[in-house]
Amino acid sequence: MNRRFWKYLFFFGCLSIGSAAARPAGFAILRPDETRVHDLQIAQLDEGVYEIQTTGTDPYFYTLPFAESGLADTLHVLSFEYLSTAAAALPIFFAPSPTETGSIFSSLSAAEVWTGHAVDLQESGAWKDGVRFLRLDFGREAGRIFQIRNLRLRMPTGPERRAAQERSLENQARLLLENGIRAYLKNTYPCRIHNVTVEADTIRIEGTLGAGRDTLYLCEALPQQVLFDRSSQNGLLQRRLHVPPSSHKFEYCLPLTDPNETFDARVPRFVWQNGVRRDRLFSKWAVGQDAGTHDRRFQLLSHARWADALPCAGKRAKEQPKSKKGIGALWIDRPLEDLDVLGIGCVTVNLVLNRLISPANKLDSIPYELNGKTYSFQAAYVDVLDRVLREAAERDIIVAAIVLVTKDPRGGGVGNPAGFLAHPKSEESAVYAMPNFVQPEGIEYYQAVLDFLAARYGRDDRRYGRIHHWILHNEIDMGYHWTSAGPVGPLTYMDLYQKSMRMAFLTARKYNPHAGVFLSLTHHWNRTSHLDRGYLPRRLLEILLDQCGAEGDFPWAIAYHPYPQSLVEPKTWLDSRVSHSFDTPFITPKNIEVLDAWVRQKRTYYRGQTPRTVWLSEQGLNSRDYSETSLAEQAAGMAYVWKKIKPLESIEAFVYHNWVDNEQEDGLLIGLRKLPAEGRDPKPIWYVYRDLETPDEEAACDFAKDLIGIEDWDQVRYTEPILETNLIEY
Repeated sequence: MNRRFWKYLFFFGCLSIGSAAARPAGFAILRPDETRVHDLQIAQLDEGVYEIQTTGTDPYFYTLPFAESGLADTLHVLSFEYLSTAAAALPIFFAPSPTETGSIFSSLSAAEVWTGHAVDLQESGAWKDGVRFLRLDFGREAGRIFQIRNLRLRMPTGPERRAAQERSLENQARLLLENGIRAYLKNTYPCRIHNVTVEADTIRIEGTLGAGRDTLYLCEALPQQVLFDRSSQNGLLQRRLHVPPSSHKFEYCLPLTDPNETFDARVPRFVWQNGVRRDRLFSKWAVGQDAGTHDRRFQLLSHARWADALPCAGKRAKEQPKSKKGIGALWIDRPLEDLDVLGIGCVTVNLVLNRLISPANKLDSIPYELNGKTYSFQAAYVDVLDRVLREAAERDIIVAAIVLVTKDPRGGGVGNPAGFLAHPKSEESAVYAMPNFVQPEGIEYYQAVLDFLAARYGRDDRRYGRIHHWILHNEIDMGYHWTSAGPVGPLTYMDLYQKSMRMAFLTARKYNPHAGVFLSLTHHWNRTSHLDRGYLPRRLLEILLDQCGAEGDFPWAIAYHPYPQSLVEPKTWLDSRVSHSFDTPFITPKNIEVLDAWVRQKRTYYRGQTPRTVWLSEQGLNSRDYSETSLAEQAAGMAYVWKKIKPLESIEAFVYHNWVDNEQEDGLLIGLRKLPAEGRDPKPIWYVYRDLETPDEEAACDFAKDLIGIEDWDQVRYTEPILETNLIEY
């Protein structure tokens, strides 16, 4: 979208909201209600100029009520100018009933000079005359400082009206693409690819063909291609919106001339393309029919299938955690003695891929050859990573790497290859980005860095340590904040995300025959953190199941984050917005049996035979302060959580977050140890965690029964069937 439109701030008069003065046409001034703020402090610096400092993880203020009704049709652009040291999300809620359904999402870029920002509230169906005031939310982090001035509602300018029309067309195009992907996944095609076997130098594709067809073709779909079916869509509208036609162009098509209904084809695994030797391990294969177009397009007659099997250099047996107990964010500056004293069996390690990639031939870099091209990786970062992973390997600790990508505003280039990694539509306000599966360079460098890591940390001799599993990105149901691909629908988002999972899986399995890939989700289940931008975790899982049903299954797993309903409250047994049903809004420790029941449904099994693995890969319990009461409640929360998850066989690991209290954790004190300023002393929860899975477990947890109000741990466990009353659709 052309951002120059946001510069046009027109002023047509003045009305102070809250006064009884007559309103000239044009705009109405808004003022913050300084008595209705949360997790922020607000100070007026001058007339109409305010400084906002966030003090917690949910900072917002309400405006004073509008002086009159009837503004919605004419004054529907919220505008102001601002200064900000960092980018931030800016959801806007419509009061008097601020909910996810009554809101619109926007975001602020970092701004060192006064910068205009405008949001057309009319783009939300909830903006109407009944709205009496607004609530503005300033990101999710404490310690941020903003200044705003000229906060007002106003009429849209001419350029803004045209921009709104463009956005409307973009939204229609996104909807068409969503419908096309849905139709593709749900379609029953006459042909089918049954198996794709990758060998050292060739790829074998087996399938069946529908009877009575003209010449059919075996078609190769590249990772950047989005497959869809739009046979039922309005062709005129598609052309107007510049949406791709219902047929596809493929890089490679092989005529299938065998008259039999089954076929068995072999193609070279490697091909040269634009000077790079491309590995077709990451291609999908489909049956198509010539659509008769001048540019040689093909109509899909089957779903496309990913590789099912591939050769692996590693020959070792599968490794399992020696304990469910894990700890998050292993790094060299942690109190590493805890790995032994606490009996840790599994850890996570954050890997920001951008920090690994170096410009070609840079001094102090590690060269790595892949597919005939040499890539360079930062030696200093790799050296630290080696030291970290050796600490885990020496103790036979299972490691899951959390794969993260940041957006570089400079973009990719010869001197900045890491800039290719992030999806070009990812938002500056997001912490991390979806990998770039839009541009060939993004795919190339993502493949290269994954291969470097998987090869180095997948060796049988564990020379540099080992990475056993790969958690793909962070909390994708909050993709707008944690794994951004821009404003896209859930099917388009999962099309991108599945490609990331598949590339990581196929790359890791080249070196480790048991490597697993996990998708990362928050504690939401049938709700989102934001209606316009968030996704339902349960819906994302159902989409992934359908993707696997259509394009071939693979043994993905779940990395869930079942924090308490409120991150501030450690007494998770008091969670009120949970139920023991698949329709529950949240999955927290109180109803963790719901997640266990979901993965034990046979329809969710890998190839209908093997249950999916679950890691609870990030969660912690807060101590509101360091008082005796708060520390006891935190420790009791840990005892409760452990007794809930211990009998659940699907849960392979419980990775506690945070190891040490962190001043940057938005006011939370969820560590096992106190703040560094307090000497990182162990808290009572540390001693409880130490004694879990030891002969001292019962004695260590017994104190919590009185706080919870029970006499026996069986009272906290739910053993009845988990019921489903509403089928999830997408």
